[in-house]
Amino acid sequence: MANRYSRYELKPYQSMYVDPGKVAVSTILKKRYDDNKLNYDMLNRTVGSMNVLEGDEQLKDNMINSINGQFEDISATGSFELAGNAVSKATTDFMTNEGLIAARQSYENYDLAKKTKAKMRELGHQVLFDQEFVRDDQGNLVRDENGQPMMRDIASMHKSHYQDPETGEMVTSVYEPKFEQQLGYDEKMTDLVANISTDPVFQEMGQLLQTGTHLGNKKVTRIVDGLMSTYLSTDEGIQQMRKLTQLDINPQTGETYTAQEAQEKVKSQMMSIAAKQVGKGSYSYQKNPYWVQQINPSLVATTSSNVMENNKLLTPASLFSRDSEGNILDYEDDSILEGALIGGNVGNLLGPLGAIAGIGIGAFVDWLVPGKTIFDENGNYQFKDSTFQSAVNRCGGDPKCMGQAAEDMQMRYDNLVQEVGGDVQMMSEAQLLAGRDEYIASLLMSNPESRQQFKSDKEFIQHITKEMENTQAQVSKVYQGDMDYIKSMNDPRSKHIYFTRGVHVRKKDGSFTNNLEDAVDRLADVHGVSEEAIFNAINNGDYNWSGTVQQGNRAGSNLITVNVTDGDDSKAIQVEVGNINEVQGLYEPAEKLYEISTNGFQGQMEYRDFYDPVDGSETIGQVEYKYDVLRNDKGEKIGPPGYYPVVTYIKKDSSGKIIESYKPVQKPTLLQDFYDQAYQSAVQYNISTMPTGI
Repeated sequence: MANRYSRYELKPYQSMYVDPGKVAVSTILKKRYDDNKLNYDMLNRTVGSMNVLEGDEQLKDNMINSINGQFEDISATGSFELAGNAVSKATTDFMTNEGLIAARQSYENYDLAKKTKAKMRELGHQVLFDQEFVRDDQGNLVRDENGQPMMRDIASMHKSHYQDPETGEMVTSVYEPKFEQQLGYDEKMTDLVANISTDPVFQEMGQLLQTGTHLGNKKVTRIVDGLMSTYLSTDEGIQQMRKLTQLDINPQTGETYTAQEAQEKVKSQMMSIAAKQVGKGSYSYQKNPYWVQQINPSLVATTSSNVMENNKLLTPASLFSRDSEGNILDYEDDSILEGALIGGNVGNLLGPLGAIAGIGIGAFVDWLVPGKTIFDENGNYQFKDSTFQSAVNRCGGDPKCMGQAAEDMQMRYDNLVQEVGGDVQMMSEAQLLAGRDEYIASLLMSNPESRQQFKSDKEFIQHITKEMENTQAQVSKVYQGDMDYIKSMNDPRSKHIYFTRGVHVRKKDGSFTNNLEDAVDRLADVHGVSEEAIFNAINNGDYNWSGTVQQGNRAGSNLITVNVTDGDDSKAIQVEVGNINEVQGLYEPAEKLYEISTNGFQGQMEYRDFYDPVDGSETIGQVEYKYDVLRNDKGEKIGPPGYYPVVTYIKKDSSGKIIESYKPVQKPTLLQDFYDQAYQSAVQYNISTMPTGI
């Protein structure tokens, strides 16, 4: 306040600072930055984490690129406080993108279908048409490193939004699953061929006069021929034809079945079912001791199985280089040398053979020099052993004339196969190749009569190979059984004991596993699933009986399908499980014959065909595998020359004295007949013992 001494009157201080609102503005901009950055990041994560089908991945990638393109300048400068419009537009683009909307719906449909299929498999149903074979641009099957055709999920090839290459217009197509549950082919066929009527019979058969009624093969064949068109017009027939031509591989061609091949297979299956009625009827006759009734086994549907991984048949032709048509070459090439060296040290493969034959590693490799001649100008095999070759030249291959040279060679061959239990098929390709001379010599000396049917050793070797392959084809099937039999074999009171027996899966070296742990280890490797998932499926009872195998570790074993779920992956895996001794014993005659046939078509065997508990007599079947011609019951030739099992029946009384010896009217027979008869006997045995306990 001014006083009398004051010169000036002072007024209160007033600040000249003006607040421009910077703090408030900064707060607002920071919030905008954070919100826009958060929305941008969330949008990217949302798009990136979208589940879409493989064929729709490009749609997702395009959206991610579009979002990043809209924010390119903003990301470079970090000015997300100015990105409000960009965020809004990108979000709208994402939410309204026609392709992504369709892709999301496609994946939802696929995911639902996957869960539905898993449930179907849990219930024991087979799912079809959810996969397809992979083919190249020429339509040929694409195969994996093991030569197996590759398959892919049909959904993986679906595109939900794409440009039509012809019209240029965008097409939207939401994935709709088209898988199907496999229908009951056997059941439908059984219904169609049920109750075929018998025909009257009046026939003289030597000392046998037969009268009554009978249903024969010819009538069954006529009925089946007439019903084929009917069956093929049913839902089951239509689906089965699609399955055969789209999903099944013909073991004869290595390709899917043609329409004609599929119809032939369907007809064969219907014949097998209808054949169960063959022989029905009643008649009277006087016994002819030299006549044996020929019973055609009634088989249910058969199918090929991939239960035996790496199951490779070793044939004489396996030991030689071949051209694209399978013809044996006259010289060695690199492929044979590579085959011999696969798996490790050749010296370890020679074993006692090398000691006996005097074959060292150096000589062995020299023997397999690419380009070296194997057959002479006449097509005859040139043996490394000069003494044996001289004996062959001197005697024309007659083993009786060759004397000591033939005995020495046979001894070396016997030593070779002894190392693998006497079964050539248990050798590796390299092992057999190391003993090629011995193997070829044994074939020639053991089959002198059939060798004379050919101009050269090479022709004979190729014929033997074909016969082995035909033999393999005869027995490469699985007996599946009718619905009642399948039901009994899957009864919970019985099926729980399957995995208490030997579990057999073929390993890389050709041998089999014999226990559950080793089998699971191999299955996990082959099928790309975890061991834990397989064990869980077995422990939970997620498996079912699928048939009886002819081949594998032992004929007559059970084929078990394990339904494995590993994460999102579900697979039906087949494995061979040993059967009870009584059943597998029924297959022993067939197994012995198969071993004979694949070891060079030499040898004899016998088995008990029938035992009469009343008088204690028994009938023994003596079988010789020999070069012959298949004939009908009238003695007429019905097939080309080849190797067939010829049976002679020997009847003995209770003391073992032979009281009768005879051959069937129809001779020779087929190896397949022995397996079929074993199966029929096994069915009867299992029906009488299951499910109350085996």
